[in-house]
Amino acid sequence: MAERLRVALIGTGGISRFAHIPAWRSLAGVEVVAVAEPVAERRLQALEGLGDPQGQRVRAFASYAEMLDACRPDLVDVTIQPGGAKNLAIETALGAGCHVTCQKPFTLDLPSAVALTDRARTLGRILSVNQQARFAPAFAAARRAIEEGGLGDLRTIRLWSDFPNPGDRQWLEYSVHSFDLVRFWAGREPRRVRAWWKRQTEQPQFVLGVWLDFGGPLMAEIWDEMSSSTTLRWGFRLMGDRGSLSGHEAFGEGMVPAEVAMALAGVPGETLTPVHPPYVPAAFACYFAALVAAIEGRGPVPTPAADNLQTLRLAFAARRAADDGAWVDL
Repeated sequence: MAERLRVALIGTGGISRFAHIPAWRSLAGVEVVAVAEPVAERRLQALEGLGDPQGQRVRAFASYAEMLDACRPDLVDVTIQPGGAKNLAIETALGAGCHVTCQKPFTLDLPSAVALTDRARTLGRILSVNQQARFAPAFAAARRAIEEGGLGDLRTIRLWSDFPNPGDRQWLEYSVHSFDLVRFWAGREPRRVRAWWKRQTEQPQFVLGVWLDFGGPLMAEIWDEMSSSTTLRWGFRLMGDRGSLSGHEAFGEGMVPAEVAMALAGVPGETLTPVHPPYVPAAFACYFAALVAAIEGRGPVPTPAADNLQTLRLAFAARRAADDGAWVDL
């Protein structure tokens, strides 16, 4: 491998330009060498975002197959929409000998996710899903509080949001973040799930409620009310037998600044702490840095595909529970 890890992008739509490209540019020891995007205007926008509008350092292609053949990158970052085209792009990049990261949701069905995970394992390549919320400052602070024992034995996880959702695919397009964060904080898998949802607007947008039973005292609630968008918060509260931690993240402009508040059992009041830096691009950059470290043998793979299969299984089970109106065992 070259001294600088060589990265190529497949797809240069909004999330790539808004978050991925700024994150990659912030990392030392990494070089974006190529982009593949069928829409000419987006290719030009990506080159501008990469600080190379004339394409003197970064090569731009309409076809990712041509890009992979010409550039042979170490790592490919896939941000195209989930579905058959994305699955093929991931498989092709793996087959070209590249490590791959892809934007969530991983796939739209479990068999495809399992097949791609198995393919990466067979080829000895890293395949990781960008569940960057784990690396957001407030959410990461919550994980540290759990690991350091500040909350004691965890009893309750509550996670909620109130900004727009993408309609009836919110289970995978957005709420997959919620399912992944609950697993991340709990450190184990739930035993059963129950869910409910309701359409609220003509757009359409939905309110989604999910309840997770981990066995013993631990329960979790997800409430994704993404149609009002007034306060624009992405909030949480974790309660243990020694204390509680509450707070919220701020994904984009217009949202209430991120913060966390710690309260200890038997101690009046709470300690309020603002958290920095901003979610975008910091959470993405932290995830990418961890991935680069894993490729270079300096740490574990962040959110590997095999782990993300559990998040997908939970999302599909919750959808089934909502349809059936009953608990679904996991």
